[in-house]
Amino acid sequence: MKKLRVNTADASYEQLKKVAEKCGFRTVQRRRHCRVETQQGQWITDIPRHTHVKRPTTKGILGRFNQFGGTVEIV
Repeated sequence: MKKLRVNTADASYEQLKKVAEKCGFRTVQRRRHCRVETQQGQWITDIPRHTHVKRPTTKGILGRFNQFGGTVEIV
């Protein structure tokens, strides 16, 4: 599978949600966050609903994707 490249400098909620879905994860809308789960229902992480997600938060989210089998290259 080809690695997805994500620029952490200007990541948004919508972009991170699309990356999660491309990695094969399931997203569930919550009140203030989007919950990311494996197809079996195991919790991976939450994505805050912001137009701009801070760089350390984005790196942490993408790191969790990689821990659970996602193929994301952090740029």
